[in-house]
Amino acid sequence: MICGDFNLPEVTWDEDFIPFTSIRDFNSAENGMIESLKDAFFVQNVNFPTFINKENRCKNTLDYVITESIDRILCIKSNPPLGEVKQGHVVLEWNYKVVSSPKETEYSSRKLNFFKANFAKIHTELSHQDWLKMFHNKSISDMFNIFVEEIHQICSKNSPSRDLKRRTKPKWLNNNDIKDKIKTKNKLWFKCKQSNFQNKNLWTKYKIARNQCSKVIDKAVRVFEYSLAKQAKTKPKLIYNYINGKKTIRGGLDAIKVGDELVTDRKAIVGTMNNYFKSIFNLYDSTEDEIHFPTRTEATLLIDPFDWNSLTKNAINAKTINSFKAIIDKEVFGLVRSKDYQSLTLDKAKRLSALLEI
Repeated sequence: MICGDFNLPEVTWDEDFIPFTSIRDFNSAENGMIESLKDAFFVQNVNFPTFINKENRCKNTLDYVITESIDRILCIKSNPPLGEVKQGHVVLEWNYKVVSSPKETEYSSRKLNFFKANFAKIHTELSHQDWLKMFHNKSISDMFNIFVEEIHQICSKNSPSRDLKRRTKPKWLNNNDIKDKIKTKNKLWFKCKQSNFQNKNLWTKYKIARNQCSKVIDKAVRVFEYSLAKQAKTKPKLIYNYINGKKTIRGGLDAIKVGDELVTDRKAIVGTMNNYFKSIFNLYDSTEDEIHFPTRTEATLLIDPFDWNSLTKNAINAKTINSFKAIIDKEVFGLVRSKDYQSLTLDKAKRLSALLEI
């Protein structure tokens, strides 16, 4: 982080922290400052005036806070100048993010090492468990949770744990020659360490291997970054993924301003956002009448199961439900297998009016 009075009144900053200047001389200090920030991929985090003149007005942004990432500064604000002065620089105050916020998780980063577990003891303890008593009057879900918890406790007591080592291989490390040189350098380093760095011959070999390894790695990195730059227009996600992987600070909602107070606690941030979005929606009032959506038809088919005279003989003699339904569809409603509607005859209309009440 670089901060201080740069005294460049001709440079203005918009709300997106993008600098502008009316000076056309590219050799001027203003243009030199803008180009230097672009070349170094630095971010200037102050976009409001920081100098109060004699007329008690703020016009120019003279004080800068420069970081390598916009996520470093959570909130920046200005305070009155120190002392009783008629003009001067305002006092800047901000929250600086040192490292990325750890992800809160209920899971441990340690793993049970079953290669060194005492399986005989695990088998003995499991066989002595009274499962019937544990599962008595329990649901399937409760029984499963009890079983998993017992297994985990017994295995944890009889198995050592180890840390999970997740190492990500660099994307430029795609050549066996580079891997061999790295292994050779590491072997020579450990040999020099075992000899307490007294063997000059080993130390000379190590320095040669170290220099060769550095040259090969630098070349591989340049080739890989050049290939990303060539694909930047057709495959922009590749270069953005590579740049984000180099960042030490991850972007996220780490602070929120509620009134004049800066909230950084994660649970308080979640509660504030929840209350805000909750205020947008109206709660359902159970006293209001429910909306009635009409059904496809309000017709109700009423068939008297004791009055078989309203049905045909084919329907009465039907042996299965599907055949009964097919006969009703055909003879009562006038539907055929082609699913086309037929015109109802007078006789069918009379039977339909006896069965269908609208």
